[in-house]
Amino acid sequence: LAGSSTCTFLKEGVSSNIPVEKERMLSLSLWLTMQYVGKDRLIAIISKASMLSKELVKLLSNNQSIIVHSSQNSLSVLFRYEPFTKPTLLFHKDFLNSLNSQVLIDLDDTAALLSLDICHLDGHNCMRFRPIFAPQLYNIEPTDVRNFVDRLSRAIECINSTLSCAPDFEEEVQKIPVLQCVHVMNFVGIGAVRYLPKFLRGVHLSPEVSQEVDNVNASLAKELAKTDPLYSEGTTTDGKICVCLGVETKPIDHNSRTQYTQLITGTIDRLGLKEIIEKKFGEIIAQGIASAEEHMRAENELAEVQQGIVRSIPVVGSVFNWFSPVEKKVHGKSFDIGSTSLKNVVLSPSAGTPTRESRSDSNSSSTPTTPMKASPPPKNPNTPGPTPTPIKTPEIISDKTPTKVEEKEEEEEGEDIPKPEPLPF
Repeated sequence: LAGSSTCTFLKEGVSSNIPVEKERMLSLSLWLTMQYVGKDRLIAIISKASMLSKELVKLLSNNQSIIVHSSQNSLSVLFRYEPFTKPTLLFHKDFLNSLNSQVLIDLDDTAALLSLDICHLDGHNCMRFRPIFAPQLYNIEPTDVRNFVDRLSRAIECINSTLSCAPDFEEEVQKIPVLQCVHVMNFVGIGAVRYLPKFLRGVHLSPEVSQEVDNVNASLAKELAKTDPLYSEGTTTDGKICVCLGVETKPIDHNSRTQYTQLITGTIDRLGLKEIIEKKFGEIIAQGIASAEEHMRAENELAEVQQGIVRSIPVVGSVFNWFSPVEKKVHGKSFDIGSTSLKNVVLSPSAGTPTRESRSDSNSSSTPTTPMKASPPPKNPNTPGPTPTPIKTPEIISDKTPTKVEEKEEEEEGEDIPKPEPLPF
């Protein structure tokens, strides 16, 4: 109330550094309101709204994780939650916006009575309390405000301790070869992990193999959820199924991170997930071997045709081969279990160190094998020299010498090896 005979109604409240005289007075709206409800009732509405707003600002100011953007005399209270962790962690703005929206949804049973909503202030999501616009203002009491703040404080305490435990949990997961930390967009919790057998680490997975791993992780998440509601199924930013550990409502100590990982690995062993994947890959390997044999048979037939009919005659061919010997290359196949693709290899008695070709029979991308020691350059057949000593065991050589471009491609493909992903904050 500005005076004994006049009253002031401000749309967004009065800022502490702006004189009242410079604010725009919505006198028409005020006059219409007074005509509808009457002056005494309007004063009662504003007085109660002011009292509830002061109570909320006072209670929120005691929490170090709450940032209040309104003064104590404002009729509209804006505040937002920023986690306070030990050690101090920095969070992305998108994560904080999602966090504030999620907290208000979780506290809907107490926030609905106060008519709290979400508004935007300088790109941040803030919770807003406007009692003067609450349809049930007469039913709101100071105890309702205190109940909301108590619920909010308990939720903040759980979230702060959960986020403080996240780095320790990630460090513990990295010690287990079959678990991998993954990123789930704007996920609030201890972290997210994905079960990936050790023999599949560092390889590109075909859609069939990746789907089988997703099915196993979905089964793992479903079984863990039966044990503790902390666990749930999630989806990474790459669209892969993972196990999410949400907000812990129980006290967290330094042994909690070990207990989480032990429960996960114990469930993996109990369900026999490794055996399930190995059985599935046994079928994939059998299919790959059959495909490799078929390719080798076709290539051998093609090689015999290219050598000519004369060399295939039993007696004449032997004499002709003695006069004009040819170096016969046996083309083989290398089967990549991760990408389920075949790679060309060549078996030859020429001197050299085993290597593999970088090309693949299929169009699907495959992980380059670890480069081995390069074989010495072949000699010019026109240059005279000593007759090479026969080698009993055939060795694997590459059809071509890798160029700088291929070496660069191998380095780029090596970057696609699955790595532990950062946490969602």
